[in-house]
Amino acid sequence: MTKKKLKALKRAYEECEDDTDVFFPRKSDIKHWFDFINEMMFNGLVERPSHIEIKRMRNLGQAEGDLNTGVTCMRLRDRFRAVSQRNLIASASQMFISTVAHEMVHLWQFQTDYTMNHGRGFQEWKTKFKKIGIII
Repeated sequence: MTKKKLKALKRAYEECEDDTDVFFPRKSDIKHWFDFINEMMFNGLVERPSHIEIKRMRNLGQAEGDLNTGVTCMRLRDRFRAVSQRNLIASASQMFISTVAHEMVHLWQFQTDYTMNHGRGFQEWKTKFKKIGIII
């Protein structure tokens, strides 16, 4: 990842700041942002998940990988809301982008060392994303 790519991702993320209270993602939105974040942050090394689902769920997102088959899945909530808290202010669409990035880190973990957790490797990515203003 180059400084130029990081600036491009930061700019694209900041441009998604809007007044919309709710964002309803489509699969095309997920694919677009997955590919863009993949190129900018992971140099295109994260394989797009075998299955992408949008569904009503409690969590914002979920990534899964099957060790036996190698099949991966990314599930995202069917709606995202803007957040305004002490240390986090994000539009609904920015929350969506942050969630895609978060789940991509888990897919990267699965593809590199067959884990999916919030341990040391995840924290390193969290720091990289935070430097450009994306809280994962």
